[in-house]
Amino acid sequence: MKYKRGDLVKHILEDFTGVIVDIQYLSSETGIEDVPVIQMYRADIHKVTWVMPSEISRVREDERK
Repeated sequence: MKYKRGDLVKHILEDFTGVIVDIQYLSSETGIEDVPVIQMYRADIHKVTWVMPSEISRVREDERK
């Protein structure tokens, strides 16, 4: 898992940024691997939302404002 709590990440499709507050692993239907789901805090709406790791990317230091 390349993400950890406290990382600043950006949602690729919906174009919002947030901070990861929790990562949980759900067992997949096959039971072979656990699927990570990430809980991130969205500052734009002051709410927590669940995202998949494939939907987000880490915000690099040089992109931060």
